[in-house]
Order: sequence, then C-alpha cells, then structure tokens
Amino acid sequence: MVEYIDTRKDYDKVIAWINSRNLLAVDTETTGTDPLSDQLLLIQVGNSTNQYVLDFIRLKSEGVTFDEIKTWLSDREYTKVFHNAKFDYKFLKHTLGCEIEGIVCTFVIEHILKKGLRQKGFGLADVAMRYVNRDMSKAVRQTFAEHELGADYTKDQIYYAAVDVEYLLDIYAKQQELLAEANMEGLAALECAAVAPTGDMELNGIYLSPDKWKALFEISEVSRQEKEKILYEALGDTIDKFKSVLREEAISKELSRLQLKSKKTAPAQESLDLFNDKTTTSARDIAAAKVQDAKYFVVNLNSSAQMQKILSLHLGQAVESTEEEKLRRIKHPIIDKVIDLRKATKLCTTYGEEFLKKAVHPITGRVHTNFNQTRADSGRYSSSNPVNLQNIPNKTEYRAAFQVQDKDWRMICADYSG
Repeated sequence: MVEYIDTRKDYDKVIAWINSRNLLAVDTETTGTDPLSDQLLLIQVGNSTNQYVLDFIRLKSEGVTFDEIKTWLSDREYTKVFHNAKFDYKFLKHTLGCEIEGIVCTFVIEHILKKGLRQKGFGLADVAMRYVNRDMSKAVRQTFAEHELGADYTKDQIYYAAVDVEYLLDIYAKQQELLAEANMEGLAALECAAVAPTGDMELNGIYLSPDKWKALFEISEVSRQEKEKILYEALGDTIDKFKSVLREEAISKELSRLQLKSKKTAPAQESLDLFNDKTTTSARDIAAAKVQDAKYFVVNLNSSAQMQKILSLHLGQAVESTEEEKLRRIKHPIIDKVIDLRKATKLCTTYGEEFLKKAVHPITGRVHTNFNQTRADSGRYSSSNPVNLQNIPNKTEYRAAFQVQDKDWRMICADYSG
C-alpha cells in the first residue's frame, strides 16, 4: 500500500507506525546529486506491505520540524536499510542536521558479494531483478531534477518513490543468506558501519588554499618551460628535420584535397587535368603555396604522435610507442628529458588552475570528493568527482596546500605501514 504524506495528521500516523518496527527501508528523492546545493524532496520509509512517501517541502511548510524522524534516524536500535546509503545519508544529514545510526546498505553488500565477479550491475534495478525478479524502471528519476518546490507530484513519481523501498527488505534478506554462506556477515557489518564516516568525510570536505595552489601552478609552469627548452636544445637539428616532415605531410594532404576538388568541379569532357603527368610539378607548387602558413608546422613536444616521429628521427630507429614504460627500455639521454617534460606538463595541466576551478565547491570553498568505498577490486578506497584526492602529487608543497581553516585545529596524517 502506497501513501503520500503531506499533512501533519498523516505525518504523525507515519511516525507511530515507524516507531513500532525495528527494520525498515529508507530512500530519498532529490533535485540532484549534490547535498550542498540540491534539494531534498521526498523521504520514503516502508517495507513490502506499506510504503510512505513524505513530501519534505510541504510538510515543512505545515510546520513539521521532523524532530521525530531525526530521533528515529539517530537511534541505532532501529535498523534502516538503504540502497547506496551514502547518498541518502548525506542529503538527510545535511538537510535535517542529525546523525544516522543503524545503517545497512544493500549497495555496499552487493559489492562485497559480487565485486571481482562482475564490474557492473549493482544498481537497485539490477539487484531487484536479480533477487526478487522485479523490473524497476528508472525513467521517472530524471523528472525530479526539474520539479518545482512545493508543486504536486504525479502518480508516476509517487509510485516510483514508493517502489524504491518496497523490495529493499526482501533484497536484504536474500543477501543475508549469501553472506552467511560465505561467512562474511562480519565484513558486511564493518563496511555498513563505515558508510556514515565516509559520508561525513565527503560532506565536510577539505580546505585547499587558493593562494598556495596558484603559487604552485605558476612555479610549475616556469619549470615546464625550462624542461621544454632543455628538450628542444637536446634535439637540435632534429626539430628542423621534423618540420620538413610536417611540411611534406601538409603538401601531400593539400594535393589530395585539390585533386578531389578537381574531380568534383571539372566537366567530364574537359581534357585538361591539373593532375595529369604533364602538370604534376605545378600541382605540387600550388599545394606548397597553400601550406606556407606557420600553423601547418607547429611542433608540439607534448603530442604523443609527434614525439614518436621526432624520437624516431633523432634516434635513427623506429620508436613503437611513447608510453613511459616502453621509452625507459631505450638507453639514450634524450629519454630522460622527454619524461621530465611530460611530468612537468602533467603538473601544469592536471594540477593547475583548472584543477582549482573544478575541485573547489562554490558554496563551501572546500573540496568535496567522492570516496568510493567498495568499488575497487582491491577493496581499497578510491576517489573521484570532481577530482581524485588520492592522486595528489606527493611533493610536500602540493600536500601542504591542503590545510585547516581554523588556527585552533590541527591536521593529523596517518597511513598503514608494513
């Protein structure tokens, strides 16, 4: 049974029902994926028999403070089953301002059971089909992104929201059986307990000093230019030879273009052909004149395709690849200079000004990465969106740009050893 809740009277009835059950499924609908800038719309609570869809905006306008929901969420005696719990956790905690205890995440559990055996198929629609043979279309999901706050919901939207909690407890029951067979109940409990602190890390984010970062990419750009100059000087007349190669390639392309154009525009009966044997030289002259512009001869030492040809010319042997591992096999002083430039360029492009624009949240001024708890086959955390915080250069000056914002706080760094 699906019930849409938008009045204080119905809300109180739901609270009484919630408090009488120790195990329930929970989900949310939102306008987007960012809890700091997007809006919580619906809170769904239920089981296979009853599904309640709470209209957060309308209930709030009715004077509902959600204190009863906060109390229930923060009580570890009540088990709340989510799918991709971290997402809902962040929206609920940021919006309601409460702790959430007793979290079970069927998304995390599915990774524990299946990761390594499959690379995809962990979404709610996938596991619902796998465990309870239910087709859960996600087509309606996109309609919430443009939903006007306080406006009516369609029947399809309410049903979609309700279905997300209807089958969760049945899915969890099936997963529990598999966990018991694999003797992984303890592992699942540990990973589910880690959802909340992982969500907290993402919500809190970390401060990246814009001034320190800007100073770093200014320094790194100077270093990149120096490395580029060193490589240019080391290559010597190879650069001129390569420019000749570029010129011949440009002429050849222009000849082909002119020939194609001539075939398309010249009448079939016309006897004069610009590209017959008698006029080949003049055709080349025409093509050469067309490509005198310097744009045809730009040497880009950061282009893998160009560097492959340049090194082949310089070394007098075919260079099959410019991948670092394969370049290292070539014993020649020029290789170190190529790799040095590549590393310097990466610092500028990957960790330059664009990194700062992409990484820092416009509302908080902090970096809020996504920590993927169980997605890596190794079982280790990974980081993504908007940036990978686990791949920051290990140079002290780059790490030092991440700092506390309050002078009374300290940052503690720790790592596993041995």
